[in-house]
Amino acid sequence: MPLAEIVFDFYDNLKSISKGYASFDYHMHDFRESDLVKLDIKLNGENVDAFSALIHRSKAYHFGSRLCEKLKDLIPRQQFVIAIQAAIGAKIIARETISAMRKDVTANVMVVIFLENENS
Repeated sequence: MPLAEIVFDFYDNLKSISKGYASFDYHMHDFRESDLVKLDIKLNGENVDAFSALIHRSKAYHFGSRLCEKLKDLIPRQQFVIAIQAAIGAKIIARETISAMRKDVTANVMVVIFLENENS
């Protein structure tokens, strides 16, 4: 099991379950070859290095889609569309889109029409 996965998931869960009292020792037994990939998170097509992770290929889709969904909930809406993508190399494996905040321009037109009808 890669050390990054233990530190990222197991250690955090261990500390939260034990309210900080438990400890965990990690000893290297040997090195083995594994199918690890670099999972990149892209916001509007640009890589965000802070969200990149080395993860096993079999868990990459699930981890990437969870991370994209979480970012969609956390990032506030803007005046433009924001694309959140999880990618392995050039291949996009998960995507979420934050829609743009738009002004309701028809609401003002309706008020003007209503006022004009009321005055006549």
